[in-house]
Amino acid sequence: MYFQFSNTLGLTSHFSWDPKFLALPSPSGGPLTSDIFPVVYQDPYQILKSTAALLQECPELSSHVRRLWFSGIYQFTNVTHIFDIIGRCDNVRSLTLPWSTLRYGAVGDWVYITNNLPRLTNLEFLGADLKKSQISGDANVEVNYKALEDVRVDFSKLRRLGIRGSSNVQPIVDADLWEIARTATNLEEIHITGTSSATIEGITALVSSAHKALKVLNYAPLDQMTAGFTHLNPSPGIPKIHFCDIITSCPNLTDVNVTVSHICEHILCPPPEYSEDIMALDTPQRVLKWHGNATIRLPYGGHTCVHPELPLEHPDNWAVLQSIFGTARKLQQKSLLVEFVIGNYTFNPATFSVSGDFREPKKLAEGMWEPEGEKESRRGPWGNSGVWEGMGSRWTEIGEEDFFNGVRCGLVKFEY
Repeated sequence: MYFQFSNTLGLTSHFSWDPKFLALPSPSGGPLTSDIFPVVYQDPYQILKSTAALLQECPELSSHVRRLWFSGIYQFTNVTHIFDIIGRCDNVRSLTLPWSTLRYGAVGDWVYITNNLPRLTNLEFLGADLKKSQISGDANVEVNYKALEDVRVDFSKLRRLGIRGSSNVQPIVDADLWEIARTATNLEEIHITGTSSATIEGITALVSSAHKALKVLNYAPLDQMTAGFTHLNPSPGIPKIHFCDIITSCPNLTDVNVTVSHICEHILCPPPEYSEDIMALDTPQRVLKWHGNATIRLPYGGHTCVHPELPLEHPDNWAVLQSIFGTARKLQQKSLLVEFVIGNYTFNPATFSVSGDFREPKKLAEGMWEPEGEKESRRGPWGNSGVWEGMGSRWTEIGEEDFFNGVRCGLVKFEY
């Protein structure tokens, strides 16, 4: 067990035997551990319980706690101790909780957290897959008090919301995000990463609710089955709400890293009825204030908003993508660099370049398609720095025009 108490209180659990130690020969022929160590049971959550007792006995300590962080505490019987500790720390600013607290926390617990912690502005949930033994050994694993549905649960004080990771037991889904969005109108930062259970529909609800306050949007639904390098399609079906218009209409949004299921010209500028000139976005509610670097991902299986029935390789969609890239080049003059990851390729409109693995298309072309100026790329499918375990040589950079010539010939496809 790991325990630290200062302005930060952290609780986590970790224990394992060294495989090399277990492989040593045993004098009796049995398990090595039974020869050397007696079998002694220790409650792995004793520190959690002791901390709750300590804060109860010494209330002067609890007033100095600014951050609470819990990890590895998922079972129903132990989650109650988390709420006991939170209930003693009324000066806390930041909470990091296991996702299971949303299921096992009673309505009263969440009413207290959202209404009686006046300085709480940061809330983060950690998801994790449970082992079969953990699931079968917990009779209350399917308990769900549905506290978020109570109208007294109010997230309006929050300025930052984070969700990291997925779970194989009652994960956080769109319905939860809709309930949070009902009152989370003052969020300045939304960070949702590494989860496959929350789609663009739930993200849209949060963004719409925090429309005026939102400054940072980070949504990257990674596929944990492939070591977290593959970005999932956040919503395979046709979206009910046009996310492109919503994200560009946020008046204070400045930093963007988002995965979308559909894309069109409006992802970087207001619709034509609001502004005809991308460089003259001076209408107060329609100013695009993004700055620095923005990353927009459209995984394979995604579509354009104007032609959702057509594959990305269709000529009608080329015009849509090229129009988006042209808008991005204009925005470069306003100190914004936009990178697009579409399918299996990374586009850098500022330099008219595309990075990807073009070995197979060139092999199929048999010399008929040879991109000019092809060079090694430092990008890759898992970020700006794509070199990993010597795979950098597989990715090269070619010109945007050469890329679309390859698409036109049927040699290059937006696929993994």
